[in-house]
Amino acid sequence: RRPRASRIDFSMMMEEKSDAEIIEMRFLTKHQGLTHLVRSFQNLSKELMKKGNDEDCDKAYQTFLKDLDVYQYALSRADIMTQTMNRETKMYETTQKLIKERIVQTTNQIQNLKQKLKHEQKERAHREEAVALAKLINQLPTRAETKKQIETEKASLAQLETECAKINKEMDMRRKQFALFYHSLVQLQQQFKVES
Repeated sequence: RRPRASRIDFSMMMEEKSDAEIIEMRFLTKHQGLTHLVRSFQNLSKELMKKGNDEDCDKAYQTFLKDLDVYQYALSRADIMTQTMNRETKMYETTQKLIKERIVQTTNQIQNLKQKLKHEQKERAHREEAVALAKLINQLPTRAETKKQIETEKASLAQLETECAKINKEMDMRRKQFALFYHSLVQLQQQFKVES
């Protein structure tokens, strides 16, 4: 078996360093150009203080100028990047503002469309109800037919009332006849009793 490689705990390494060391480390990584320029300036200063070899002094001067150009280039590049970022930030803010306005407009349009939809649904329900009522009305007879039917029914009712009156009259007459017959029958029975 191969032995397991020990894992490095970077959090422990960070905890061991002080805040000042961490800030210094971050500064050095972010500003390497500046530290390089400072070193080259220090080298130039040393060469100037030596008052010795002009060639070494010229070399240190040229190196310093070169490092200064590189640093100035980095600064101008950073400035351009900052301006670009500022422009992009303004553009993003403008875009975000437009998007928010569009969201508000779209929300208002949705609310208006919801209200229109409710109104249209009510109108449709009324139209469907009207169509259903029209179908029902069309299934019923017309007013003239209904009047004619009422007149027919009234005539039929009058005829039935006349027939009913006739029947009542006849029943009354038969009742009287039956009463007379019964009365005569009772008298006959009494006469038979008297005679026998």
